[in-house]
Amino acid sequence: MIVNLITGDVYVGSAVTGKLPYRFHKHLFGFSGSKLVAAAVSKYGLSHFAYVIVETLPKVVTSEDNKELLDLEDYYLTNLKPIYNVSPNATNTLGVKHTEAAKLKMRLNYSSERREKIGALNRGKTLSATTIEAIRKAALAKEPMTDATRAKVSANSRKAYLNYVGEPHN
Repeated sequence: MIVNLITGDVYVGSAVTGKLPYRFHKHLFGFSGSKLVAAAVSKYGLSHFAYVIVETLPKVVTSEDNKELLDLEDYYLTNLKPIYNVSPNATNTLGVKHTEAAKLKMRLNYSSERREKIGALNRGKTLSATTIEAIRKAALAKEPMTDATRAKVSANSRKAYLNYVGEPHN
């Protein structure tokens, strides 16, 4: 959690094992995380923010096996309702309301002219026979997803509209 020591406003996030320093830098130094945190750090100064580890899980958490971590993040998002988080849920932006200015910027940035220009970059180009053969061989050599992997994907996937509100964690 990132806490503004002047206003008390917070940002809640999570990080898989080994990624905590990256998350710290991303939000407080790189300004590539929450734009709201970046604006607040610019306004109040870095010395007025605390980076707090609220809770840890007792096991190594990887990006492939992080459902428990995301559930924990959702718990804190639901209960703390942090001001600096733009999304009310971990890992998705369901429920985010864009401002009219943001909508206009998106419309201008993704205009039909721009889409056409980007689409034209590869239109009419063909892949060489060597490249096609390399792609074909790679596709044929790829192992099918195992039942265990498929089960993990299913277990770690969740519907974007589902929120669990339960008892506080001990």
